[in-house]
Amino acid sequence: MNGKQYYAHAGGGGYYCGIRIYPDLGIGSVIMFNRTGMTDERFLDKIDKYIISEK
Repeated sequence: MNGKQYYAHAGGGGYYCGIRIYPDLGIGSVIMFNRTGMTDERFLDKIDKYIISEK
């Protein structure tokens, strides 16, 4: 994300969630939805660009 390394994991099973850890920045982000049938819509890409630009 904007040249910053992160580790990520997505999950599901009656819900959708995603987590990212940015070790060099000392921050992380999480998103959770209570719905199934989600596609990989890159929700954290849309949110994290604002967080990263502030760091």
